[in-house]
Amino acid sequence: MQIPQDLIETAELKLKSVQSEAEFFQLRAQFLGKKSFVVSAFSRLRDLKSDEKVIAQFNLLQEKANGNGFVHYEISNFGKEEFFSSHNTAYWRNKHYLGIGPSAHSFNGISRSWNVSSNKEYISGLSNNSEYYKTEILSKKQQYNEYIFTSLRTIWGVDSEIIEERFGEEFHIHFLKELQKWKGKLHLLTEDNIFTLTQEGKAFADAIASDLFVV
Repeated sequence: MQIPQDLIETAELKLKSVQSEAEFFQLRAQFLGKKSFVVSAFSRLRDLKSDEKVIAQFNLLQEKANGNGFVHYEISNFGKEEFFSSHNTAYWRNKHYLGIGPSAHSFNGISRSWNVSSNKEYISGLSNNSEYYKTEILSKKQQYNEYIFTSLRTIWGVDSEIIEERFGEEFHIHFLKELQKWKGKLHLLTEDNIFTLTQEGKAFADAIASDLFVV
């Protein structure tokens, strides 16, 4: 569905007029996504960002969003109850999905495929029943690492029982062993067999996931 141009222009006008955090939340948005960008050491912007500043800004965003009724359901995404993005929630929860159209990606748990980027080649492939996509079969290690990376970023967390059932005892032992490095740092919450990040831990999500990976 294409968003009408007049709605886009109205939204852009409202955003341009926002002068404060209070005015922003008065826009009554139901969903909020945040992005961070890597600044090159050679960029003129290199002095504008530091890890400390980024973490401070991230923590401030969490505080303000939570205070205005948003749920921080994934590292980069906030949403009001019942307004989480169905599209990206499927990615983060490791669900299967089918990509339709040029360059679209698909995932079925054990393989990932991507369609050609050319409209002409894509249509030709569909019309002639010929190949229009490439497929990558994921190893057990890749499946485990992807589950860790995506699940840890969410409020639903990593389930150690799923690790044992889906990937086996060896992966389960590795996960519990590597987890010990972070348990004493107040970056993780544990409830039964579910492990989620604390507010402070979300700033270290990539580092924690990296330690939990099997390489």
